[in-house]
Amino acid sequence: MTDPTIPDWLRGIENTPISSPLLIALNKLNEIDLRTDDFDKFLDLLPSAIRKELEGIDTIQKFIEFILTEGISLKQIVNHLNWKHFEELTAAVFSFSGYDTICNFYFVPLSDNKRLEFDVICESKESRDVFLVDCKRYKTPSQAPIRKAADMQKERALQFLHAISMIHSDTRLSFPKWDRYVLIPIIVTWRDHSIKFHDNVPIVSIANLIDFIVNFPEYRDFCYKIVQDW
Repeated sequence: MTDPTIPDWLRGIENTPISSPLLIALNKLNEIDLRTDDFDKFLDLLPSAIRKELEGIDTIQKFIEFILTEGISLKQIVNHLNWKHFEELTAAVFSFSGYDTICNFYFVPLSDNKRLEFDVICESKESRDVFLVDCKRYKTPSQAPIRKAADMQKERALQFLHAISMIHSDTRLSFPKWDRYVLIPIIVTWRDHSIKFHDNVPIVSIANLIDFIVNFPEYRDFCYKIVQDW
């Protein structure tokens, strides 16, 4: 029987003890701000034994991927990591699942000089799927801002399609050089807003992102997609 005195966030920490060195390292990550601090400062906060285990890892994304490969669940990571590293966490989950990823990709649409951004772009050479991700964190469970974000992400994807010829030479992206690709706008949320799609745009909580990626063939037909064939 579930003990009602145990808070939900603690009940969600499965199997791995809170004293796990990697979870301790994850908590330390919350103490730095990479807008002003670098990754080496994070490593300096760790005991030497953990630093040795992380040799060769030089970004938050690679660190989170390493934790996932060590068997720590995404739910555990979300429970220990604060929202400031939301985009890196999202990119790490897609990368862990076989995608090439880029964070904070900016472009200028042909119809406007105002610069637009995708929080994460995730491309799969195998499936030719390209997820255009907007990471959203709202304090309230209201669905209205999520629906608006989905509408804006769909429009942003269309503007991106028309601008791709202008960014074809950007070596960080592979898909503009493919003979076929599928753009899929998606909203990833920090909390569960009890909504799965809005106007065919997937809305996925970060804790459920691996499940969504693994089972994407089941969701594909429901998703808004922009198919480009050359």
